[in-house]
Amino acid sequence: MSATSRNVARIVALGCFSLSVASCDRPTAYEPGTRPAFGYQIEGRILDRLGAPMEGVEVYPYYDLVYASSDTAPARDYEVKDSVTMVTVRVLSSEDSVVRELASGFYQPGFLLVEWDRRDSVGNDVQSGAYRVCYIVDGQIVSSYGVLVEGTLTARTDATGAFTLSNRHLPLGFGPVPLYSRDSSVFYGTYSVGSAVFLELTTPTTIHTVGVRPSKDRVTAVSLVLE
Repeated sequence: MSATSRNVARIVALGCFSLSVASCDRPTAYEPGTRPAFGYQIEGRILDRLGAPMEGVEVYPYYDLVYASSDTAPARDYEVKDSVTMVTVRVLSSEDSVVRELASGFYQPGFLLVEWDRRDSVGNDVQSGAYRVCYIVDGQIVSSYGVLVEGTLTARTDATGAFTLSNRHLPLGFGPVPLYSRDSSVFYGTYSVGSAVFLELTTPTTIHTVGVRPSKDRVTAVSLVLE
């Protein structure tokens, strides 16, 4: 990505901070959120240096991970009791909607591990957020494990430069989040999601990164001017 430069956005927001230091000809202002929201919600607006709205800016959320423990990784498998009871494995969103069915059938007694590639039922990357892989028997969830997805395309600005990240994209406090090496052979410990979300804002020629600390049950308004 040699043609891409990484810049710092000027920010007008509640609980918003830049990730690196740069000179700025405008002071950073903060406006407290007043409109209620369910959980966390970020409403952003992105302008260029002339004050015109920027359409098509892609938003990729990342999360602040707080170390919790180096103990044994949370179990991701389910012990099948017999071979005559159907086991279904589904991915559920934080709102308990079905994202994808990974497996369904009859399995020999023993431990069954079904892993998820973080894609939906048509093969697309899911949006950033917290998910559960659930083992279901007789319509009941009998075991599950959490998966945190980050750094995927989750929002895109419209013609007015606006974008929204809802509560399902802001899983602050979610955990445990087990971290593994790329090939899953090494367990690095468990973490939880902290109070900040980092937004990577991508245009065809630049990448801008800002951090936001959303307020719970209030809309966090973020106004950005990209240099």
